[in-house]
Amino acid sequence: MLSDSFECAGWHTIHAHGDADLLITQTAVQASEQRDIVVIADDTDILILLCFHVKLENKQVIFQPEPKSGANKVRKWNIQATKCALGLHVCNGLLFVHAILGCDTTSQLFGIGKGKGLTKILSNNSFMEYVQVFNNPTSLKDDIITAREKAIVSMYGGKTSDTLDDLRYRRFSEKVANKKIVQAVHV
Repeated sequence: MLSDSFECAGWHTIHAHGDADLLITQTAVQASEQRDIVVIADDTDILILLCFHVKLENKQVIFQPEPKSGANKVRKWNIQATKCALGLHVCNGLLFVHAILGCDTTSQLFGIGKGKGLTKILSNNSFMEYVQVFNNPTSLKDDIITAREKAIVSMYGGKTSDTLDDLRYRRFSEKVANKKIVQAVHV
């Protein structure tokens, strides 16, 4: 009904059948081919998707979160300037970080935020290898799964030779070793 009211008032509306974040981003990118765009949203996922999808040659795209109550300053990100400041390799890695560290369609890893993913992209060459597997359209599903697992191991400080199971076992053993009392459970 709301959409119908907007349409009657002369406003064009679009409906997302799945995740709206990607549709918002794609709509902004398409519109930025013709004119400057401001995307107002409180969703970091949209900021990440814009940094990945916006083209440097398009018109200006600004991301502006809703101002917090009592805030004196309005925050704004010029997406093209942000892409230039971060570098294209970092922006290409953001989509991978977005996918493995949690977004609307994947669960967040315990205790790991997107800032740590950004740090990994900036400082870890082997992590960028996982990003390249993810971003390569010819990568096989098994290769992507392996890259994701190795990236998660990296996020939790594991060795490049570790599997996720190895890391889980070692962390569990460390926790048990640090306990003063270990209770045996009889089944």
